[in-house]
Amino acid sequence: MQYSIADKIEMLAGADLLTERQAEAYVYREIEQLSRDDAAERMGISPSTLDDYRSDAAAKIQRAEGTLDVLETIQGQRETNS
Repeated sequence: MQYSIADKIEMLAGADLLTERQAEAYVYREIEQLSRDDAAERMGISPSTLDDYRSDAAAKIQRAEGTLDVLETIQGQRETNS
């Protein structure tokens, strides 16, 4: 299934992990691969503010991925011990 940019932003923000602006910055830069200037222009913000949003989003996503890894490890151990 092909998702629109708006759908991707909404899904990330809707997961209660990122703010709408963090999700928007992350989608534009990391997923859609827009240039820094183009992404900032679309969002109506400065490139440095874009960098802050994207950096915060990336850090939150990395922490969430780490949590998922731990949960998968715990789940795997539980299934092995059953």
